[in-house]
Amino acid sequence: MREALREPHGQSLSLFRELQFTQSTNNQIPMKILRELFILSAAAAALFTTAFAADPKDSITIAEFDPNSPMKAIAEIDATSPENAAIISKAYSDAEKIKDEERIHIGRNASYIQIEIRFHGQTITLSSLHPLYEGKLPVVATADLYPGLESLGTRKLADVISAQPQSYRYFRETFDSIYSTTKKAADSKQSSPAK
Repeated sequence: MREALREPHGQSLSLFRELQFTQSTNNQIPMKILRELFILSAAAAALFTTAFAADPKDSITIAEFDPNSPMKAIAEIDATSPENAAIISKAYSDAEKIKDEERIHIGRNASYIQIEIRFHGQTITLSSLHPLYEGKLPVVATADLYPGLESLGTRKLADVISAQPQSYRYFRETFDSIYSTTKKAADSKQSSPAK
């Protein structure tokens, strides 16, 4: 075990040598204690690294759901790169602040976008219809679950959204941020040349 812990933690080994030198010159710290401190520090570093490492199962999947057709995949990333692992971790942290009952904003018989975030064995799903309809039709998605969409009429989209409850505005901001960041990361992976 000592050999396994020494290899990935070169700094711990140099610390051990430094402590060993200090011990031999000062003769204040018994060598056995120095060895045990070295082993404990290397083990702690290994545990810290393992605890905060990305789980390869961590991922974000974005899909479009239509009541009359099969699901359509839009984007997916996993934690195989440090950049994607950071995106997934932040997405989960932000989505976790949304109450369970406020994570779904869809209309009756309407298509919607679903974001599924899997992080360290936990899953959060966010669903909304606003990305599919706003900007394409003169409508706005609101906090009301049904009908979910309102006619804009002469109102401005930003004015209607700013009048919504703060929790719904946070939901939309989080949803849009996760959607755009994930899509950008997935698109950049597809456009990268194969190695």
